[in-house]
Amino acid sequence: MFGDYTPLPAPWRREARFDRTSYGRLLIDEPHRSHASRYAQLMEDVRDDLTRIEPFFAVATRVLDMDAKRNQGRTIISEISPRENDDARARMSENAMVIKWVQHCLKQRAASYRWALERLVIQAPDPMVADADRLIVLLETEAAPRVASGGAAAVSKG
Repeated sequence: MFGDYTPLPAPWRREARFDRTSYGRLLIDEPHRSHASRYAQLMEDVRDDLTRIEPFFAVATRVLDMDAKRNQGRTIISEISPRENDDARARMSENAMVIKWVQHCLKQRAASYRWALERLVIQAPDPMVADADRLIVLLETEAAPRVASGGAAAVSKG
């Protein structure tokens, strides 16, 4: 039985346990030929996240723009039913919440990468530390919330 037939909160409303050490432990525990390959893997993983941010926020910006138009439309539509009005408000709220959820997850990923880098420095200092740190700082910067008009989830770039 799923949840004993009781409503469950949405995933972004639940307090999920986040273990920022799990990525680093996996990275460190996996067999590697050298510590340099661990640094390289870390940097590749951060770069992969960075390449996905811009396309997500481009879509998120379009969604928020459509939601702004939807919100304006609610005020000029004749005979909008309470159900239609509530549905539009719920859709806008859900869209904003998903964007905030993604930003939250990006911050968590950056925290995991930071923890892993710190442990790699302890195990085997390497000149690659500076490059890895710059990538993590960039990810932290890109993941930082930016406030859009109306206080909605923030996605503006530039």
